[in-house]
Amino acid sequence: MFAFPLAIQYHIIIYSLLFLLFTTCTMENTRDLSQFGYIELKKAAKLLTMYTNEQITKLWKEFFWHSGVSIEFNQDSWNVFLIDDDYNVLMKKWDELDLFLSTPYDWHEGFYDELMEKYDELHQEDKDFLDSFKD
Repeated sequence: MFAFPLAIQYHIIIYSLLFLLFTTCTMENTRDLSQFGYIELKKAAKLLTMYTNEQITKLWKEFFWHSGVSIEFNQDSWNVFLIDDDYNVLMKKWDELDLFLSTPYDWHEGFYDELMEKYDELHQEDKDFLDSFKD
């Protein structure tokens, strides 16, 4: 049976751990504007303008709380969004702000109409969650 020399085994272990660290590590969202880049600051300004001008969808009006609203930046996805105290997320969709949803069972993410396109493939708990947003 062949065995790698001990020094090579250590290198393999170290490189494997580094690979796991950098491929599975996720950054947390930040509200610190110094962590936003120029493009993200422009996105934030656009979101605030849309929020102020009430360029919003019907779904947003019914389910977004106006309590504790702040801007966050996800450094993994490069998304900039508004979030309230209840962790409801608003993102720009075309020329309006709309709720960006995460289903509770399988954590599918997207806008309501995007998630409804996959409705038949979803777990029942996720279907029930989406049904709660119907008129």
